[in-house]
Amino acid sequence: MATDVINTDTLAHIVDAISTNLGIAAKQIFDVFVGAQPIIGILDITFFVLAILVAYCAWKVSRKTIIEWSTDDDGNWEDVDSRSIAALIPIVISTVVFLLLWVILSLAIEPSVLKIICPEYTAMKEIIGVVHP
Repeated sequence: MATDVINTDTLAHIVDAISTNLGIAAKQIFDVFVGAQPIIGILDITFFVLAILVAYCAWKVSRKTIIEWSTDDDGNWEDVDSRSIAALIPIVISTVVFLLLWVILSLAIEPSVLKIICPEYTAMKEIIGVVHP
């Protein structure tokens, strides 16, 4: 799948065309896009840390549950072979939780939060998508 690369001349023409149609200066469009970048970065970092914390909690809970299920009343493992398998289950669970949460936060929640925090950026991005698909 090829990706369209927009060079600076093409981008300048697009921004000029949009600014002319909207009746605003091209610098205002650029300022909105530049101003939105820190917000996007902060959201990405926040969602990544949140996904790691939730995955860690899932790992701790699943590990504790596996240990409780796999040990007898004295704390000894009932089956030595199940110990190696039981060690992998929390890792798998926490990895799946992390990936699912990261995808959900990145694809679904981040655009919604961005629309609330910086609506100008979202509006201009949608306009550019219509003008230059």
